[in-house]
Amino acid sequence: MSDEMRDLAQSISRSLTTGSRDGTETRSVTVSREFASPCAEVWDAITKPERISAWMTPVTGELKLGGRYQLEGNAGGTITVCEHEKRFEITWEYAGAVGWVNVELESLDANRTRLTLTHTDHVYEDFWKQYGPGATGVGWELSLLGLTWHVESGIDRPPETDGWESGPDGLAFIGSCTTAWAAVSEAWGTPADEAAEAAANTKAFYTGTLRGASGDDEEEGKG
Repeated sequence: MSDEMRDLAQSISRSLTTGSRDGTETRSVTVSREFASPCAEVWDAITKPERISAWMTPVTGELKLGGRYQLEGNAGGTITVCEHEKRFEITWEYAGAVGWVNVELESLDANRTRLTLTHTDHVYEDFWKQYGPGATGVGWELSLLGLTWHVESGIDRPPETDGWESGPDGLAFIGSCTTAWAAVSEAWGTPADEAAEAAANTKAFYTGTLRGASGDDEEEGKG
């Protein structure tokens, strides 16, 4: 199963861009993957509260244009754009900070859909230096994994449950994702050693593991 998890991680496209908003620098993390499901099915799964709760986390509020939403134990915000079966945009408000999330769907054929998610934040240098783009990227990739299980296999279980993230499959998936984000960060201009260290910190955060004094991963099977 761990090889399958690595394959799923490698099926995700990732990018990092810089911009500005309200005169302040922003950085945008983008993840994209293809689903073996019709566009209408994917749209239904990402916009109906009862379905979101099956693969991500419980959500409450008015899920319509101009409405407010709240993810249990996580962010809340306002739905600022909504185009049926095409895209939506939301504010991402958490711990006093405001970011922006854009989700777009592309119907590739009758049974294939590409979902592209971009999360934009203002720059918090200390946090960025410690974790890099992987902090945001891996979080969304875990959500996309839950969505994949939900729409393709009928498994209603968010990945970060019951210790999954520290088991062999979780370690394989998260390890592959953090390694990929280190490469994205380095290509963006981060020095290689800093990108690698941020990736290691992100992996340790999401898997709940510690790194050995030598800097090597303590557990076999981590990507």
